[in-house]
Amino acid sequence: MRTFLLLLGALATLSSPLSAQINLVATLAGRYETIRSLEIAGPKFIERNATGFNLYNTDLTPFAGTIYPSIPPNYNLGNYPLPQYITESLFDNDPATIEYILLLFRNDYAYSATLIARLDGTVLLLDTLFGPGGVNGQDLFNTSPTIFQTNLGPQMVLNQGINTASRIYTLPGSLPCIDCAVNITTGQSEVFTPGPVMHVFPNPATGQVRIEFSGLSEGGPSSLRVHDVSGRMVLLFEGITGDRFEFSVAGLSAGAYELILTGPGGARGLPQRLVVHR
Repeated sequence: MRTFLLLLGALATLSSPLSAQINLVATLAGRYETIRSLEIAGPKFIERNATGFNLYNTDLTPFAGTIYPSIPPNYNLGNYPLPQYITESLFDNDPATIEYILLLFRNDYAYSATLIARLDGTVLLLDTLFGPGGVNGQDLFNTSPTIFQTNLGPQMVLNQGINTASRIYTLPGSLPCIDCAVNITTGQSEVFTPGPVMHVFPNPATGQVRIEFSGLSEGGPSSLRVHDVSGRMVLLFEGITGDRFEFSVAGLSAGAYELILTGPGGARGLPQRLVVHR
């Protein structure tokens, strides 16, 4: 009997709140989705509906809202229209605007499509044959990123599904691949001959830049080329020896530049992106 009473006391203890650390705050009529964080404005709740979505601050005060732009004929928003990605910095060069990716479906569900638009309804991209990859859940960009970073800036991959074609887009801030062995739009990866590796300090830079090299083989000097966003070479340094080199960016305008190091024998490593501030 004593053992039974002790067991009842233990069960009563387990069923009570543990220091009241987890408490219900509110039950809401609207459907609030997983918080997404904007780069500047911070974390926001998403409240979705059939025609658009609203953003709320974490204290549930309204932040911004939108109505989805018109979608093309023979396409639909699916049963759960929800912006797949929300950003202030990836899809245009204006941090004062907010953009989002929306997944569309063809009525026969043979393909998915991708719509990128601003909250004001301006459409930045409509690809009616290719959709974001890994659409298995609302947080797909954490596990199967459609937006990914490269040495030359952000890019986006869209696909048609399993064992089908894909497309890769560069996003604002990406640089052209000057020395790619193949064109990335053909579906091939950027290919380089084995070459030295660069480390750039500081980056972004305002004055003097230090480049440290690793993987340089013996056999002669190296050269360093600097290209602007149009692909034009703006600086050339030849006869570089040793494992480091410094130069000034004082004569360059603010913006992004591509650095290409050519080692002895013509071997080239991956280009590196340098940002110049003023």
